[in-house]
Amino acid sequence: MKITNPIARRLEVYRAMSDPTRVGVALTTLNDEAVGFNEIKRAVKIKNPQTLVYHLDRLIRAGLVQNDKGGYIATPKLRELLEKEGFLK
Repeated sequence: MKITNPIARRLEVYRAMSDPTRVGVALTTLNDEAVGFNEIKRAVKIKNPQTLVYHLDRLIRAGLVQNDKGGYIATPKLRELLEKEGFLK
């Protein structure tokens, strides 16, 4: 379901980034090329694949990560948010 209300969209973004595991997943997708599911799983040390599916879904719904060529990659929206919040310089 696509969120159309601007305030609800913004809240969805901040909810998505309120979990340390999701922040780790999001940071893992900042490569220039799509990152595979198993690579993210190893990088963030998630054992249960369904847990990663859940976190990726939350990030995708918030518009922060997209599925690209069999992997996942950060959207410009995620990069902008991380720059604004001081995670990227």
